[in-house]
Amino acid sequence: MLEEIFGPWRNYALFVLRLFVGIVFLTHGALKLFGGLDIFAGYLARHGVPMAGLMAPAVAGIEFFGGLGILLGTGTRMAAGDAHRDPDGWICRRLRL
Repeated sequence: MLEEIFGPWRNYALFVLRLFVGIVFLTHGALKLFGGLDIFAGYLARHGVPMAGLMAPAVAGIEFFGGLGILLGTGTRMAAGDAHRDPDGWICRRLRL
């Protein structure tokens, strides 16, 4: 019964999920890149991250451009890789596009 009700909306739900995740990554990266990079580097240093001054812009850039990529749908298959369950744990390998 639930499949009959919600089945036609399945593709829209994935779109909304992608939209929200992309917006969250984009805004968090933008806040770090365009206003709080020194604060974020200090936060990383306080928590023991090595080379915090180098890691802060890298993390902020990955969040910003990753969120933009999720919103635009560019490179999502390549970024996700091909994850599958192995008896020893999760194995990720790159997709052949």
